[in-house]
Amino acid sequence: MSWLFLGILLAASTILSIITTVSGIIVPLLVAVVIGIVFRPLVDMLERRHVQRNTGTVLTMFLIFLGAAILFMVLVRGFIDQGAEIVRQLNAGWASLEAWLLQFEVQTVHRLQEEGVFAED
Repeated sequence: MSWLFLGILLAASTILSIITTVSGIIVPLLVAVVIGIVFRPLVDMLERRHVQRNTGTVLTMFLIFLGAAILFMVLVRGFIDQGAEIVRQLNAGWASLEAWLLQFEVQTVHRLQEEGVFAED
């Protein structure tokens, strides 16, 4: 009976190891498939307008990267512009969380440092 358990445990660990190894390959592959499916109509439209398929694909990829870069710039600019408000909201949320935790007599690291339990680095 114990050999059966060890066999099942070995098989389960082998399967989990394979899944972990393959997941690094599967996720980018799935993203690429979705991007290909979503943007294929654009490449088809460019081909109908007498643009070679290879050129249309390169142009589409360029537009995707350009859109991602613009989105990234907008997000970074938003974080920079709203930085003070984000910090204020985070501090207010942290204070609210500490007050809530104190109802249950849970000490946060900050309070423990104030009491001298933990030394500050």
